[in-house]
This record gives sequence, C-alpha cells and structure tokens, in this order.
Amino acid sequence: MKNWLQIKLYWGFAFMFSAQICLAQNENHWVLKSCKDGVSVYTRDVPHSNLKEMKMSGTVKSSLAGFIAALTGPELDDPSFAVTELNIYHDGVPYMRSTIDFPFPIKNRDLITYGIRTQDPKTGVVTIKTTSVADAYPEQDGYVRMPLLNAKWVLTPLGNGELQADYFFRSDPGGSIPDWVTNLMMTIGPPQTFKEIKGLAEKPAYQEKTIEGVTEK
Repeated sequence: MKNWLQIKLYWGFAFMFSAQICLAQNENHWVLKSCKDGVSVYTRDVPHSNLKEMKMSGTVKSSLAGFIAALTGPELDDPSFAVTELNIYHDGVPYMRSTIDFPFPIKNRDLITYGIRTQDPKTGVVTIKTTSVADAYPEQDGYVRMPLLNAKWVLTPLGNGELQADYFFRSDPGGSIPDWVTNLMMTIGPPQTFKEIKGLAEKPAYQEKTIEGVTEK
C-alpha cells in the first residue's frame, strides 16, 4: 500500500525544487557539488568513512501535503524497485523491505527501514526520517543487504504556496561497489528525478491533496 513511508530508498530519491540561487555552504563543512534547475547538491566527509553524506536544498512551489503526496505518487513506480510492508514493528511503526534490481554484473540489493514523520505545531516544519536496521529481518537469497541508509526531509513552509526543502542522505550499498562510485551516484541521480517530481507535484490534483496529521501554515 502506498503511503508517506514508502519514499524511494535509493540514490535516485525523488526531489522537487523550484528556481533558487545556489550558494556554497561552508558551515558544517558542506561543499557545493552542483547547482542546476534550482537544486543545490552538497556533500561532506563523514568521520571514519570513505562514503560521503549528501544534502540537497531548494525552494518548492507546493503545499506540504502536495509535496509529500508527490514523493509517493504512483506515476513514479519503477519495476526495478519494490517496497513490502513487514509484519514487524519499531515502536508501533512497521518496518519496510525495499528491493532494488540492478543490471548484471552488479548484485541486487535490499534494505530494511522504518520511517517517522513529525510536524512542529508552532512553525509547521515537517520532518520525515527514514532509518535502516539491517538486522531487523533475515537476509534473503539473491540480495546483498545494505548495511546503512539514513535519510531526512525537512520541509519548512515559506508562505504564498512555497516551502523550503532540505534533504539529507547517507547510505552504504554494501558488497563490492567502490566507495567512489557510491559517492558519484549520490550527486548524479537525484537531479534527474527532480524533474519528474516537479512536473508531477505542480499538477492541480496534487496541490489539492491533504495528508492526515499535516497542517498547512
């Protein structure tokens, strides 16, 4: 069943941003890697790891509910990617098993995650966190279990039908994929997916969406 927890859990996560000025961010050691179509992509080093953390930022012409609904829109379904709700829980929240099929010779991946969405009642800021727990479900034949995926959306209402979207992402695909390939894929896949999400979310049908538990500011 599609819901807000089933955001695509891979390097090609969906992103929706409108035009903005891209600025290099030196605070917290973020380094600007690209600025195109209104989306700023940053990376930074992670202590004791060769894998980098990524951040994407932009101003979005959307309501909060429209943005969240667009991220899980059925139009974005990909036959190489599947999500299954498991009958195990983290503090009442179901774990999800995501599978990703790769072309040969790369082995297919899977990962186990749970997601939590919160909203600040005063500011209206929505935070969506996705956390992987590799050992929460037995490993399956034919798949390499991804040992790490941490992702966070921070959606800040700006008024006049706009919001600021900040996205933080760190993952380890496991197996024999070189770290430099993983770091490169993080900065290439998302901008392309952004174009698809932008066109989808700007449709009137999505701007009319409502999400239970989400209040527009």
